[in-house]
Amino acid sequence: MHIVSFENVELAYGDSPPILRDINFTLRQGSFHFLTGSSGAGKTSLLRIIFLAKRPTKGRVLLFGDHIDTLPRRALSNIRRKIGVVFQEFRLLEHLSIYENTALPLRVTGQKEAHYRANVLELLDWVGLGHCLDATPSTLSGGEQQRAAIARAVVSQPQIIIADEPTGNVDTQMGKRLMRLFIELNKLGTTILIATHDQHLWQAFDYPRLHLEAGTLSRKPVAKGNEKGRKNEKGRKNEEGRENEEGRENENEQTNKADEIQVQQGETNIKAG
Repeated sequence: MHIVSFENVELAYGDSPPILRDINFTLRQGSFHFLTGSSGAGKTSLLRIIFLAKRPTKGRVLLFGDHIDTLPRRALSNIRRKIGVVFQEFRLLEHLSIYENTALPLRVTGQKEAHYRANVLELLDWVGLGHCLDATPSTLSGGEQQRAAIARAVVSQPQIIIADEPTGNVDTQMGKRLMRLFIELNKLGTTILIATHDQHLWQAFDYPRLHLEAGTLSRKPVAKGNEKGRKNEKGRKNEEGRENEEGRENENEQTNKADEIQVQQGETNIKAG
């Protein structure tokens, strides 16, 4: 199943030349892709079309098999609930605590706090914010706000997660930890699209890459990273068969495995809730 399908999509702002031109691509269920390109290449604009914040000037966009131009407003709202978004500017609500911001996607769907509180606490602890539950966003650093935004995006287990520069405000160690979170969610079937201009990030993982340049999109070969080999061509999620590069030892293997088990347990708890 195609989660996202763009057919000859164009996007222009006013009378300016199109920022996106003749964009064609699909994201299959369970796939993992990077979206790359220099600043101003149109990455954020493309993401805005996917999470229904912007309509294309031309072309067709299908989400979960439905043409967005033919759907009523209520159906569009249901589609939005299937999409988790990590905004580059965070978009946390200042009048809510970090706990309340993270739990908001669950709260708006009518879930009882007694059913989700333990899961939210566990997720915030995993991203290093267990000590900031009652803090408001303005009292946190940029990196902490970034982690809170990621926690909010993934807490409801959406079918697709769209992340705009999700590791841009955190240190290298936390960036790798957050990437492991995305990887584990992908193993559970979540489609992942990460927009980044960080060459070191996408080169470290063997996932397909969509590249924007001069308003056009192209597919790039899978990068041969320095970490565990991961193959995800044509939407197949087969991280389970990861292999270490020949002759190389991964010093953090035990830590990574422990983190993966912790995330999987947390996801199991969320489903149970």
